Amino acid sequence: MQPYFEKEFVSIEHDKRNAIVVMKWKSNPTSEEYRLGLNTLLFAMQQFKTGRVIIDTVQLGEVTSEDRQWSATTWTNMAVRSGYSHQATIVSADDFSKLPAEDVVSKEVGILLFATFDNHQAAHDWMNTEYKRAESI
Repeated sequence: MQPYFEKEFVSIEHDKRNAIVVMKWKSNPTSEEYRLGLNTLLFAMQQFKTGRVIIDTVQLGEVTSEDRQWSATTWTNMAVRSGYSHQATIVSADDFSKLPAEDVVSKEVGILLFATFDNHQAAHDWMNTEYKRAESI
């Protein structure tokens, strides 16, 4: 994996072999840091010409309702225009066990495909399976 962006609260890397951008939240960011992290993820997707992302939220902490709204609308709209297509989200094993079954399986939201996992390997495996499936269509 090629490092792209590193701060005390987040790291972003490019998995060139699999055409995936991987973001890992390392601590609970401020609102400014949260938006910087997501905007940097957007720039990485544009630079590496991929819409496939894995986001590790295990250490993310609480995000304000304003930032959740911003990421769900403003950021997502910008990302979709840049080719954003797949997101695998990694949550803690404890949080994963509390998710409703329908949130664990792949689901389409508009033109985006999302899935939630409790480990990196499962997220990568899903991402690669979905990529191969999409190529065969």
